[in-house]
Amino acid sequence: LRGVDGVPDRPGLSAQLDAIAMSLLALGEDEPMSWASRMSLRIRALVRGDSAVALQERRSQVFAAAREAAARGALQDAIAALGPLDAEAAGALSGWIEASMQRIALDAMADRVAAVVTAYAYR
Repeated sequence: LRGVDGVPDRPGLSAQLDAIAMSLLALGEDEPMSWASRMSLRIRALVRGDSAVALQERRSQVFAAAREAAARGALQDAIAALGPLDAEAAGALSGWIEASMQRIALDAMADRVAAVVTAYAYR
């Protein structure tokens, strides 16, 4: 059931997660050059109580756990590992999560069909 209805297989989903994680982490590393932009970021960090560095560190840890699970083919574990992400990063991953859920459902259906066929063959 690889690529059924445009749903990537598990290795494809793992590669997609790697690419999305790397791009999100790279976007957060861009430091604005102007003094006003840096001050604006610092003020927002004080108001929110969260610094850009802390946010990036949390994202990095979450992505590391999710990427490791996806590399093993454990898509449900990868989705669960993405739970602590901030809303901005989670929004960027919504398509990947949907595709992963579809892959999990297709694999479960294939397992059920195989079990039924095997049971029928032994009758």
